[in-house]
Amino acid sequence: MILRSTLITAICAMATNSFAGIAWTDPSAGKVIADAQLDHNDKVLGPRQMTVQYTASRTLDAADVDLSCNQSNCPDVDSVTGTGTTHVIHFTSNMTPGMELTVDIDGDIVVVKFYPGDFDGDGDTDSNDETILANAVSGGSKSTNFDINKDGKVDTVDELEWDDIETTFGVGVVWANYVLDDTCCCDSGSCTTVAEISCPAGSSTSCPCTPTSCP
Repeated sequence: MILRSTLITAICAMATNSFAGIAWTDPSAGKVIADAQLDHNDKVLGPRQMTVQYTASRTLDAADVDLSCNQSNCPDVDSVTGTGTTHVIHFTSNMTPGMELTVDIDGDIVVVKFYPGDFDGDGDTDSNDETILANAVSGGSKSTNFDINKDGKVDTVDELEWDDIETTFGVGVVWANYVLDDTCCCDSGSCTTVAEISCPAGSSTSCPCTPTSCP
């Protein structure tokens, strides 16, 4: 009786999943994520989860999802929550700037890119993006894509945060060629772990580095 019940449950699960296709995801496939959250250390944080909406009810668990990316610090799948048609895939860490994350959801591939401040989605941050944000602020936009500091408002604070991103990663950073590789960077008596592209000219990239060994 137990075996028969288990078999019926398995068959029902297979039937349910076979008719369920992805209706949408958030972030969506191919989306360039421009908004970011800056923590108290001014570290730029990207998304840490993805919502998946199916056309029909289905089961989904962590074993059904694989993550890969173009950086050495790819997140793993922490857990999958939700029931019916809506499921949330939780990552073990936030996406980092320049990351292109490939999410394999039971054979369905969704690729999202985290390029903070890149509002026109062309792979870099420049005066065009600055103008787009300025127009959004002056026009009273409510779009969360322009709410960089995640305070529920699109205002001049977001413009300042955008400037911080530019300062942190270099003016006109080309995200499409950006790979966060955890390079130690010593400059002017301070040591930070950043991407090699962000190291100032003449700084040391030896690891570990200390303020006394900085040039």
